[in-house]
Amino acid sequence: MKEFAVRKMVSDDLDQIHAIEKDAFPDLFPPSSFSAELKRPRAEYFVAHSIKNIESLQDLGANLGPSIEKQLQYRSGYTGWEKGSQFLAGFLGYWKMVDEIHIISIAVRRSFRRQGIGELLLQKALQESKHNKFDEVTLEVRKSNSAAKSLYAKYGFKFKGVRKRYYTDNHEDAHVMTLCGLQG
Repeated sequence: MKEFAVRKMVSDDLDQIHAIEKDAFPDLFPPSSFSAELKRPRAEYFVAHSIKNIESLQDLGANLGPSIEKQLQYRSGYTGWEKGSQFLAGFLGYWKMVDEIHIISIAVRRSFRRQGIGELLLQKALQESKHNKFDEVTLEVRKSNSAAKSLYAKYGFKFKGVRKRYYTDNHEDAHVMTLCGLQG
């Protein structure tokens, strides 16, 4: 997606990150402690940010229509974005394990899904994996999330197993997917 780029997450991003997490995973409890995650040596987090300098949420583009601010609000009406800061559409986090990268979370605001932002974040994770000499990437995905599973399959992830009742909100199973051979 040419209107967005990826960079490392910083503590100034946390208001928007919390809003994105609530939007993407409304039933997640407890919420993630991103400030603690940013301090972990083995954790890496990235954000997809608008490359345009925006003065209002209306500047984000006509593709979302005139009521963009309403679309971006989650329940309480809070987007996390403040005038003068970069607008964040999504984030990705992973842990560097002994011999692999384990993707913990990929989240994209509902209004920005199916626009290539999740793919942009995934590409960054794979690029970082190669750069850091990791040969394997793993993740869990909801059994019912066919769009995400298709994206992962597009990049070579293979189904490796099931984690029964993995998700706490509805006890849905998770599919474990793995991509091997990044260094070869």
